[in-house]
Amino acid sequence: MSSVSVVIPCYKYGHFLADCVRSALDDQPGVDVRILIIDDASPDDSADVARAIAAADSRVEVLVHETNKRHIATYNEGLLEWADGDYTVLLSADDRLTPGALTRAAALLDQNPNVGFVYGRPVHFQHPGPPPPARTTGRGHSVWPGHWWLRRRFAEAHGCITSPEVVVRTKLQQQIGGYDPALPHTGDIEMWMRFAAHADVGYLRGVDQAYYRRHDLNMHKTDFGNQLDELRQLLAAYDAVLEKCGDLLPDRDRLADTVHRKLARLALRRAGRAYDRGRTNVVPVDELVRFREAGLPDDDGGASSDARFACMLWGGETTVRLGAGESTPGGRCQELALAAADAIHAEGHRGEGLTLLAAGTDGRDGNTDAAGAVVDESTWDAIHATGRDPADDLADHRSHSSLDAVGALLRTGLSGTNVGDIVVGIVERATRQAAPTRD
Repeated sequence: MSSVSVVIPCYKYGHFLADCVRSALDDQPGVDVRILIIDDASPDDSADVARAIAAADSRVEVLVHETNKRHIATYNEGLLEWADGDYTVLLSADDRLTPGALTRAAALLDQNPNVGFVYGRPVHFQHPGPPPPARTTGRGHSVWPGHWWLRRRFAEAHGCITSPEVVVRTKLQQQIGGYDPALPHTGDIEMWMRFAAHADVGYLRGVDQAYYRRHDLNMHKTDFGNQLDELRQLLAAYDAVLEKCGDLLPDRDRLADTVHRKLARLALRRAGRAYDRGRTNVVPVDELVRFREAGLPDDDGGASSDARFACMLWGGETTVRLGAGESTPGGRCQELALAAADAIHAEGHRGEGLTLLAAGTDGRDGNTDAAGAVVDESTWDAIHATGRDPADDLADHRSHSSLDAVGALLRTGLSGTNVGDIVVGIVERATRQAAPTRD
């Protein structure tokens, strides 16, 4: 029987602890689970709640800090100093595992010793809930080469993992180290990429592995709201991976160029969106533009970066066949866009630089207020990161919900004309050429 160490950091979340602990101990057959609750000097009764839980179950231990050490030090204390099971989970006190999550993850790791960590879909729900029923019957699993998975993260410049849905191989965790204290905002994606540099990555298809609770005190809401700081921290995370694992990545220079370009384009897109939405008074547009310029310099020391573009245009109208009496928010253009996001994602690195717009010229697609949507290589994983399953939404014709979750919908308002639908495909391919020299 495989053993799993579950580390539960807690700061003022004592009222969530009982549900969290039960989710890790109940309905997890076939695995030996031990839990450590680390209370980070909570000023309320969280430590007392933790001690009461441990007193009632010998599988639970409690460690209480006398002074607050902050989240990174607390995480690493549990992961690197306490965990001794075959596998380890870091589970925030306000989150929960789904029934059988540890059983499914341990089975995949048992069968694939080359896999360093496994994850599945997280279900995001709004507190106080209740959370929706979890899917526990899977459709198999995937094992991806670690370097392929890591290249995807560099190409998309986007983390596809929330956190509670991950189970790691303890020995590898302690070999590569824990969360980087220099990355308080993006230490999770940096650590997953370090795992992928050393081992393959497993994914459980068609099942929900954890519940992520949304509430007003979520850490990402209280500490990490500035979008410019987010870009800077993302860049620091990717650069840190290249610095720590560069000797394992023969294409490190290409990876660096790819992610710098992606983040630079994202900064420019955010600046443009601020103008479109009249939010230049609250969005640091000038700093976003400077971030973009730093990521795409005109002169990079002897070689200039350029890009070639191809644009393809289609007209007409696609057809979506619904079942009898079936009606969900969406439209043919949104369905086409979500299907394109799936196809681009499936292409792996060959999907880099592909963007597709599908929209109705009348400004309204189907039974929604959107004209259509714009998708690229990052859209599919971005939807996953919100807790939705885009494959399920596509199969059930809920394209509107998936696309709306990541801001991919195109809302133009009614145009007063109805020529048909328009689809625009843009292919951007980076090229490098020698900088011209002067005689």
